[in-house]
Amino acid sequence: MSETTQERSGWWPRLVARWRTGLWSWRLPPQRTIRLAVGWPLLLTPFLLFGQIVTPHPVWVVLLVALIAVYALGYLWIRSQVLTVTFTRQRQGTVLVAGDRLREDFALANRSGLPLQWAAFVDDSDLPGYAPGSVIACGPMGDYRWWQEAECARRGVFRLGPHRLEMGDPFGLFQAILDYPDFENVLIYPRVVQLPQVELPRGSADGHAPRRRSLTGQRAAASVRDYTPGDSMRLVHWPTSAHRGRLT
Repeated sequence: MSETTQERSGWWPRLVARWRTGLWSWRLPPQRTIRLAVGWPLLLTPFLLFGQIVTPHPVWVVLLVALIAVYALGYLWIRSQVLTVTFTRQRQGTVLVAGDRLREDFALANRSGLPLQWAAFVDDSDLPGYAPGSVIACGPMGDYRWWQEAECARRGVFRLGPHRLEMGDPFGLFQAILDYPDFENVLIYPRVVQLPQVELPRGSADGHAPRRRSLTGQRAAASVRDYTPGDSMRLVHWPTSAHRGRLT
């Protein structure tokens, strides 16, 4: 396929993406977007206009006004909240070892005058067994706080975050996404095991036992005499005894 054909085939997905996201996120911060969740009713607008032109009737006007009003209300609702809703998370504790429990505190603040019908907290942490994602709601000018715990079953370096907050209007026509790309690396140390006490032999400070003298080893002597009963066997000079044929 040539580049020209690829460009022609790619304009439609780009147009749809711009229609669903780019148009509704006009002048919003980069990490806050609004996308059109349900757009097929808007396709009825040309038919309603055509019906009113061809066969004027109050029904066409009522349907057209109702359709535009519902979408306008839903868009204004979600746009007011995407700029006023904030979300924070904070980990408790500093040093973690395998077997400890990790705890995080979460807080959502809605500073708009409209209630937050629902908000889905989606987390991309890779800590094994940790899934803090949940769906919450919050009243106008209100706050919502909760916490989650998980056991640190394995040692190693794991990631908390990134995460995002997904919200919607009461009619389900629009969806707002608040992206939080920051994340925190958590180091989990191996648990230190208590080893049994090792008994060292008594002796010098370096742990060596005192040297014991053999009871049967020979001793150097200045003179040699015959063995008499009662003498210690350590005093026997074995080479001389072997030469003379008697204990000496």
